[in-house]
Amino acid sequence: MIQHARGPRSLARAAATPEPTQEQEPTADEFLARWARDCAAAPIASPGGAETGLTTEELELVARFAAPLFGHRPLGALTFGELAALPALLEAHGFAPEASRAACRALGGAIRAALLAWPDTRH
Repeated sequence: MIQHARGPRSLARAAATPEPTQEQEPTADEFLARWARDCAAAPIASPGGAETGLTTEELELVARFAAPLFGHRPLGALTFGELAALPALLEAHGFAPEASRAACRALGGAIRAALLAWPDTRH
């Protein structure tokens, strides 16, 4: 007998999903939410050390537009194609090409740093 969930599936899945721990790699959408929150707390520098020149609001928009593209999966599961699609997506939402590239450099550097901090446990 099939039993139906008592609420929307997204709520059931969200309730069943544990918070990331030291041993668990964050999901892409969790990472983006934390990245946007950290952007509001401190200026973001690109991997070369120069500031991006983007406002906090623009960086939060980057996280919001990237979240559906990256989805709810481990951060390490992102592909180069998805990352490469981000500048065009941002430009389609009104970002200037320079601002789009700066945002992608900042986000790419943050993703790289996060992935280097997590051991590869998928073997």
